[in-house]
Amino acid sequence: RRKSDDKDFAVKNIDIRPLKLQNTYDPDRIIREVRVHGTLVHPNIVKLEETYWTRSDGSVPLSPSEYDRLLIVLEYAPGKELFDEILEKKKIEEERARNISMKVLDAIAYIHNVNILHRDIKPENILLTDDGNVKLLDFGLSRSVGSGSYAKTFAGTPEYFAPEVDPKRRAGGATEGYGVKAD
Repeated sequence: RRKSDDKDFAVKNIDIRPLKLQNTYDPDRIIREVRVHGTLVHPNIVKLEETYWTRSDGSVPLSPSEYDRLLIVLEYAPGKELFDEILEKKKIEEERARNISMKVLDAIAYIHNVNILHRDIKPENILLTDDGNVKLLDFGLSRSVGSGSYAKTFAGTPEYFAPEVDPKRRAGGATEGYGVKAD
């Protein structure tokens, strides 16, 4: 809560230390998430307000190699993930699904219009707010691409890959409508 105006915020606290131990650690990926997300202003995207890089002892790092934690201060939007609603209700009524889809598609159209790819859209990254809005979350795999360009690396959550790009699933008649539904 900000003292000057009593405004509430959410904080995403990323512990960088375990990531540094991985062979695939890429500090640019984390910086890219912040840079890309920070440029986005849309009613269906959770707004990134501020970021703070710190060390474990709370002091301010002098260089990126000293980063231990990244605190991402986000717009406070109470609600629940679409994933949790699916688990609770087992199915979503058509009118509600249409409303959610339209808002998510509006956010996707916006980010694509500013040459950004989210690359991990899934129910866990869609927030259903208590006030009835829908917001796209988590830009950790996002990329900024030039106009007419594309990302050259494969990314996303395997459980949500389209059937034709997942070698473990066979392409059949069910894949024809995958662009507008998930089986």
